[in-house]
Amino acid sequence: MAITGPVILSTTKMVFETGKFIDLEMLHSQNSGGWGASGDVPVAQVFRVLGNPGPLRRGNMLCGDQPVTYMAAWNEENSGFETLGIAMFTGLDVPTGVAAQGICATYFFSMDALN
Repeated sequence: MAITGPVILSTTKMVFETGKFIDLEMLHSQNSGGWGASGDVPVAQVFRVLGNPGPLRRGNMLCGDQPVTYMAAWNEENSGFETLGIAMFTGLDVPTGVAAQGICATYFFSMDALN
């Protein structure tokens, strides 16, 4: 959260704490590969990223000075808690896992349910 703050994620948009957002185009709703913190989560949603949110919390960028072209999202359990994993990628190749060329950042968020 130090870079993004809390986020709201849908299948078409990711909104950041600052109100800035990126549009998403779903490429694969269940892309097989090596996802997760250790690469052992078998499936993730993969999106093409459209737009650039610019500086986020404390002026940080999603991938430093590189433009984000793809994003992957998955659920995983970590120490008994459900987390949302997000990986950001640069480049032209659609990613196939967290070890894919072009990975530039990973983020993990606690999954809070709104009542």
